Amino acid sequence: MMRSTSTSATGAELEPAQWMSSKLGQGMCIGGDGALLSRGSAEGCSTALCDAWLSKDITTVGLVIEEAGTDVFVGVVGKNYLHASWDEPLHSTRHGVLVEVSTGRLFYKGSRLDFPMLSPLKAGTRVNLVIDQQQQALTVQVLAPDDSVAMDVTLEAEKRIPAEVAVAVSMRAGAVRLVGAVTEKPELKLNGKVTKDLWDDDNVNKENFLGKHLAAYMLLVLAGTPEPTEDQVAKLLKDAGVAADKENMKMMMDKLKGKKIHEMVADGRGKFASMPAGGAASAAPVAAAAAETKAAPAKKEEKVEEDDGLDGGFDMFGDGY
Repeated sequence: MMRSTSTSATGAELEPAQWMSSKLGQGMCIGGDGALLSRGSAEGCSTALCDAWLSKDITTVGLVIEEAGTDVFVGVVGKNYLHASWDEPLHSTRHGVLVEVSTGRLFYKGSRLDFPMLSPLKAGTRVNLVIDQQQQALTVQVLAPDDSVAMDVTLEAEKRIPAEVAVAVSMRAGAVRLVGAVTEKPELKLNGKVTKDLWDDDNVNKENFLGKHLAAYMLLVLAGTPEPTEDQVAKLLKDAGVAADKENMKMMMDKLKGKKIHEMVADGRGKFASMPAGGAASAAPVAAAAAETKAAPAKKEEKVEEDDGLDGGFDMFGDGY
């Protein structure tokens, strides 16, 4: 959140911000401090940009609507806007995302959005543009007198801002002041991605991960250790290139405490053997198909190994794990 002092609400120092003086739309004037932008009553509309291009991290830029004026728009534009005309209404460009001060409506790539929208912004209104370039998202905040957020809007996820943007203002008549900027590192690390996927660390299914701990435990039992300890299981997992998980380890050890693994396996085999095989239901159609085809040469019967019952079909612990 931006304030008109030297620090933000989070305690971060404000970085000074100025309007770009190397290029200005017709009739635009920049004050002596480089932060106040104004335009008197004149024909047409003109544009000015902040002198910083933002392509990473999360940057909050604070603005004050000093004079609401006529046809005032604030927002961001991409670098392709540099080659467009700066003497045309900014909200019609396909290179920007703008808020119309008089209505609070958003314009995205030249089209007006019916939703979301803010209330009209009056003279003296303080506005934060929160530019999240990790997810290419824009949030517009309107501040209350006590510096809390009175209202805000965020573009829908599919309506991304350009990969590199600058704060922009377009107006026929009015005045807007730059307060400053605060840059923060995003809390969510996406390794260059804008959406989370199954490869992210916090998407690990820990219930499935439990099976690796159980497999290590049973291997130790088969190797002659009747009741392996947590350290022994963790070492075997480490030797196999798998990091032990404390939560899964504790869960497994609690469930196996005082139990004989061979007895549990035997009990599991019994449950597996009692499951219906489903052969009777399919016998009739198989027989009918066989009657319509020529008999095939008999194949040598292959020996089927007995299933050890460890891959499913029963609940070893008896409670869903």
